[in-house]
Amino acid sequence: MLRNRSPLLVLPFAITSLVAAGCSSPAQAGPPPSVIELDANAVRAAGRAVALPLREIGGQLLVEPRRGRSPFVPPVSALAPNGLGVAFSDQPPGQVVPLTVGRADGSQADVGLPGVRGAAFAPDGSALVVVDGAGALWSLDPATGVSVQIAVGPFGSSPAVLPDGRILAVRLSSVEAPASADAVFVDPETGQESAVMSGDGESEVLVYQALPMDGRVVGIVRHRAGGGISVFLVDDDQAGDSILDLDEVAVVDVTRDGALVAWTAAGRAYLGAAGQASSARDLGPADRVRFSPDGTLLLVSSVGAATVLDLSGTVVESASPAACWLGDGRGCRP
Repeated sequence: MLRNRSPLLVLPFAITSLVAAGCSSPAQAGPPPSVIELDANAVRAAGRAVALPLREIGGQLLVEPRRGRSPFVPPVSALAPNGLGVAFSDQPPGQVVPLTVGRADGSQADVGLPGVRGAAFAPDGSALVVVDGAGALWSLDPATGVSVQIAVGPFGSSPAVLPDGRILAVRLSSVEAPASADAVFVDPETGQESAVMSGDGESEVLVYQALPMDGRVVGIVRHRAGGGISVFLVDDDQAGDSILDLDEVAVVDVTRDGALVAWTAAGRAYLGAAGQASSARDLGPADRVRFSPDGTLLLVSSVGAATVLDLSGTVVESASPAACWLGDGRGCRP
């Protein structure tokens, strides 16, 4: 059990670049991805430990990953909501290196997937979904490293596992140059896809983000005709309510209840109430912004620096540039 004042949780890894030569593309018949296990002793002997120190700020837990004395933000990562598991790929998407899965007992597994684009843990930490380098979707058991392909896709780099077990993902027309992209639910047992939002007459839909919300509501960030983006909240009837329209492309986060929206565009961060973009507060220079799980704080990050703000924009504390919130399931990634 995590305690609010837990000083340090250490998950050590030994990172290798070995991928089984016989591992075939998930789009083809072939053996499952290789799994190379290292126990805690082997991990310690390799000297590649990653620490996950926890810090309580305003009742929320902030994780600040470190490797040695330096902040650690791999290009792809996922952190179990309970903090007892982590998965990461230590090379940018497009390079074929294993996905490393670390466990609370100090052991780790290198899973020889054909590249890694994104990953996410289930809310209880019992399963991990991974999008490989070709955009295929996999289900991985963190306890064993064994993975099973769910769907060929291709899918975007930020999947999410919902409380009911469905996978929320962005379905692409292609990985290299997608002409269209749409938010879908994927059944983890059958791989069957269903649209999150009903069509509105557009021939080509381009979804940038799909965000899990409270209950069965999903936040959708879509390209807007004429340029910019629109953000919709979508419920089970597939109807979308617009809560934000911008004339520029932005990376968006939304509180779980949909009441507040934060985004970064042109190197600056903004915060506003849903439906009130014109009165949004400019939070200053930033590359990304993320709400705490309870929506009361903001983590605003840029290259080499991060700060925690309250909803008035006041700085609460400084943070590591590698920091992320524990419990939002999205991991620490740039």
